Amino acid sequence: MRDPEVCTVNGPHRVADLRAASATFAPDHPPTDAAIQYLPPFPDGESAALSASDISTLLGTISELAAVRPLQEFRRDTVEIVPTLVACTLVSWNELDLSQPNAEFEAILHPDPLLTLDPQRQAVLNTAFAAHIGEHPVIRYFQETGDGRPRTISDFWPEETFHRMPLYRDFYSQPEVATEDQLSITLPHSEAVIGLALSRPRRDFTERDRTVLNLLRPHLVQAHRNGAAFDRMRWLIAGLEHGMVGDTEGLVLLSQRGVVEHVTPRARELLSRYFPDAPRTGIPINLREWISRCVASATPPWPFVRDRHGGRLFVRTLPGPGGMALLMAERGPDEPPAPLRRLGLTERQVEVMSLVAEAMSTKQIALRLAISPRTVDKHIEGALRALGTDSRLAAANLIRQAGHPGPVNP
Repeated sequence: MRDPEVCTVNGPHRVADLRAASATFAPDHPPTDAAIQYLPPFPDGESAALSASDISTLLGTISELAAVRPLQEFRRDTVEIVPTLVACTLVSWNELDLSQPNAEFEAILHPDPLLTLDPQRQAVLNTAFAAHIGEHPVIRYFQETGDGRPRTISDFWPEETFHRMPLYRDFYSQPEVATEDQLSITLPHSEAVIGLALSRPRRDFTERDRTVLNLLRPHLVQAHRNGAAFDRMRWLIAGLEHGMVGDTEGLVLLSQRGVVEHVTPRARELLSRYFPDAPRTGIPINLREWISRCVASATPPWPFVRDRHGGRLFVRTLPGPGGMALLMAERGPDEPPAPLRRLGLTERQVEVMSLVAEAMSTKQIALRLAISPRTVDKHIEGALRALGTDSRLAAANLIRQAGHPGPVNP
């Protein structure tokens, strides 16, 4: 009879709880054995034995990670918790967008060896990692196969080969990192390669280490999705609570890469009415071009304005967790925006401050509006008092963000 204190990854008893807890795991692609079943992670089919202590610790970790929390908090908690399951000198949560010529990445390290370095040295290491991460054998293997189960660098490269690679020479061999092997799992995601990597200064990861991460992986996938959903819901609720989205206003949530993640019914109605020739899904091309200009702008942009059938559509941006919100409102061409009315500004004050935002001087504003410079200054003083600021530019940007119309778009 098998020792009751030990079980294997395919054992029928001790891992039953782990299998049951993973029942909600749904991969982004059609199910495959490699994606969702706890198969032995080694090519030769061997499975590792886990002690009762291992199973108990793993179940406790899964329970802790199952708590719904913001995505960034989940990432940080993960890199702090995982070393209690598999010993390592450094653990990192990496999110990579390899679709771009220069791979964009975000990494959370624990402990973070870069925090104690001067900015110049940090920049050198970050640049080296970004330049060579595309050659990482585990990432390349995942891209080719979609298999995100635990793999080590040593599965693909002997020590001599690894030492010859620019990835090792410029990054992993550096004293701040000092990595000779790395055990990684990859999570399925539609927009990025997401990986959890555990580093050691020796090549001594065991079957037991792989088995633990293999069992943990689907729970990390679900917890990551829960965190992303939590951020989106919190973002939407915040908009509702602060009166940004009423019955007459619409909201569209976009990911960092511009993918539509949520559209309220009112926003869908406004998009179909003001962009009748646009596809039913996605963002119309001229609105998307305006969004690109907003992202590139160093100052708050003017709202997008479009006239159609006697109505006027206003769209403004709001940064949010992991992306951007588009807030949509409709009103008559001459109706002042409701947010501006709530600010307590007169139409003339709004008109003056909108010209301030265009970097016009008091004299230029006076000429444009056919009023005296002294009157211009009085309008500016009144606007500053109403907005609670002593900065002309800050006041103008507040008015701009509140929805004062800029140029009308075709």
